[in-house]
Amino acid sequence: MMSREKRVPIVEDDSNIYKNLEESFGIVGLATISFATAEAFLRKYKMDLFKAAVFDNSLAGEMTGVELTERIRKGGDNKLIIVGTSMDEVGKDFISAGANNFYPKQAGGRNLAQLVASLIK
Repeated sequence: MMSREKRVPIVEDDSNIYKNLEESFGIVGLATISFATAEAFLRKYKMDLFKAAVFDNSLAGEMTGVELTERIRKGGDNKLIIVGTSMDEVGKDFISAGANNFYPKQAGGRNLAQLVASLIK
């Protein structure tokens, strides 16, 4: 079983995108855990159990990915946050909110997974 610390939480409400990311992260040796909303992530996942997280911005709940990033940073957590987005403007908003990097979704899940793996190993 993969240690919980090596699981990468992915906050993404599109199940097709999540499945692609789950497969891509698995190829590079990282397990994932999925959350469709920012609120579910905050309720269920303890911040000390992971080294990096991947967030989308447009989510099913009340909170956006940018707002989730701001909330985590205001809480003093400095974990690695990578954002998958298809819009540069949203990526810039994430960086302003405290994300470490944003990654264009068009580049593919496997490249994102390789980036995250290289940063946390």
